[in-house]
Amino acid sequence: MTNPCNIRTWRRILGALALSCVLAPWGAGSAAADAVSDADPRMAFFLDVDGIGDPGPGAPVDLSKLGYKSPPVILHRPSGVFRILFIGGSSVYSITTPQYSFPAAFARHLQRQFPDKTLEVVNLGVPGAGFIEHMAVYRFWRHRIDHDAVVYAVHPGSDWQDHKHSHALSLFGPGVTERTDILVSPNGVNAAIRAAATKRNPAPAAPTPPASAAPPIDERYEAQNQYTDAAYVKILSNWSLPYRPGTIGALCTGHEWAKRFITFIAEAEQASPPSVVLLLPTHAGVSAQWRARLLAELRASGDDLDPHIPAAVLLRFAERAGMQTPVFDITDALRRQAENGTDLYYGTNAHWSVAGNAIAGEVAAALAARHLVPAAAEPQGENAAPTIPRESLETWQPVADAIWDGTNPRCG
Repeated sequence: MTNPCNIRTWRRILGALALSCVLAPWGAGSAAADAVSDADPRMAFFLDVDGIGDPGPGAPVDLSKLGYKSPPVILHRPSGVFRILFIGGSSVYSITTPQYSFPAAFARHLQRQFPDKTLEVVNLGVPGAGFIEHMAVYRFWRHRIDHDAVVYAVHPGSDWQDHKHSHALSLFGPGVTERTDILVSPNGVNAAIRAAATKRNPAPAAPTPPASAAPPIDERYEAQNQYTDAAYVKILSNWSLPYRPGTIGALCTGHEWAKRFITFIAEAEQASPPSVVLLLPTHAGVSAQWRARLLAELRASGDDLDPHIPAAVLLRFAERAGMQTPVFDITDALRRQAENGTDLYYGTNAHWSVAGNAIAGEVAAALAARHLVPAAAEPQGENAAPTIPRESLETWQPVADAIWDGTNPRCG
């Protein structure tokens, strides 16, 4: 267990309570169930709130002081603004500077579809977040930031596994090895990543592009995450577990949190604004080069990787939960771009480049528009209706049902 006398632990707890007091007056009737420490202790959500202060009525809250890559937000949505909360892990947080992030690209493309509306996207991405944290982030902010819609961006490769002790240990150190459910703010996560980076010898960062080329990458986050090719393929191997027929059934804890995540959204549908779930691919899911490297590492054939397994499982979970929120997998759309020669990733960083964020934002905005914004037109073009092959849906439905029903033999 975390040492109750640990100063850092108490600092986070007191900081979270302080933020709750600061933000509560502007929240729309926060319920007890949405407190910082929920009745379910595994939903605890701690924030480092140093310096945020009391914004005052009608004044913006500077979310960047919490580490979020989002402009200041007036908690009570101004008249005429259509606001979307964007929730996810490091792909949402983005390694780029904020204006070139995935949510920012999504906002730009959505704004072009609705020039008569004032759209605002709040980037609530947190590096290292998984299913547990996606729920916790929304539970914390949903009564504090007025909004009209929600986008949940799920990275199956990591989200199914980011609850692991090994992940918590690598990010936060031995003090929280028994509290893998704790989420700190992006500030805290980045500090932990920087500390961990000093203990290993990463490959040199890619050279900074000329000022006339691509916009700058956020070096505070990027520099610690350039891996050697050998280390990178190991990461992709770990992230491939939800995509492999032989291993998907064994991710027992991840399955439980995926079920809870889907159930959470289904239960929130009656009282919350419309939402969509986006499934984001791994690098090996869109790059033929890295797929080949991964298969060589696994000593496997192409049949040992199915990029549609997570989507098929989550879609079946959604059916079982009665969830109406649509689930979109953007893997195939991004793979088509990669096949056309577009480099979507920043070296061996595992995150999208500026170009990758722009393309992912365009694809996601086209798909999500009619589900989030009233009177939106149907999406057009090759990215309009990405579908999961029926074969994948039929193949993985029995596995998903066994997981849902608690009869999965590998999770006895």
